Amino acid sequence: MDIATQRVSAEEQSGEWLDAKGLFLSPGFIDIHVHGGGGADFMDNTVDAFLKVAQTHVCYGTTAMLPTTLTSEPSELLALFDTYMEALNRNVHGSRFLGLHLEGPYFAMNQRGHRIHVIFEIQTRMSICLFSSSIIT
Repeated sequence: MDIATQRVSAEEQSGEWLDAKGLFLSPGFIDIHVHGGGGADFMDNTVDAFLKVAQTHVCYGTTAMLPTTLTSEPSELLALFDTYMEALNRNVHGSRFLGLHLEGPYFAMNQRGHRIHVIFEIQTRMSICLFSSSIIT
């Protein structure tokens, strides 16, 4: 459709048409920073929580998302990675999972706020855990 003239060419008219009855069709929303929804939080670290969030958000137009973590101990984040993978494979009715958004411990130094006392220790421990798990698997 030519937006300026609001006309459809003969070539474009040959396809299938859907009468939207005055409604609009638009692309789905992709949420790149979401902690939860529908009473569940990704940090609950259960497959049910992941699926509940995805099923809740799809009802409001979110077609894909990056589940977002909070600053946590490396062991908690590593356990959450396993939960994410299982939820990713079981999610058939909710917003698609596109990966994880690790909100912490990797903060920009100018955004670290009150975390100044622990940021370096957590970053180092997390890096070692992630590096170790990538070598083992």
